[in-house]
Amino acid sequence: MRDSCTTLDLIHNRTFLVMWVLSIGIVVGQIAWPNGNAYLSPLLLTAWGVFCSVNALRCGRIHCRVTGPLCLLGARRWC
Repeated sequence: MRDSCTTLDLIHNRTFLVMWVLSIGIVVGQIAWPNGNAYLSPLLLTAWGVFCSVNALRCGRIHCRVTGPLCLLGARRWC
């Protein structure tokens, strides 16, 4: 029997909080170091792309099935 999406979803997990803290840290880093935008933006897009892709595999959310690859593509195009 397959677990429900509620138990498998990473949004209801501590990982989601870690992602938000990482995102806030990177945005503050971009404000403090504007020249680092070329390094920090792909890092943030890659982190969210991996998070959404893993969540899509675990839970199957349509939003994550679309957002994960788009974030990874955006990180690749940024470089």
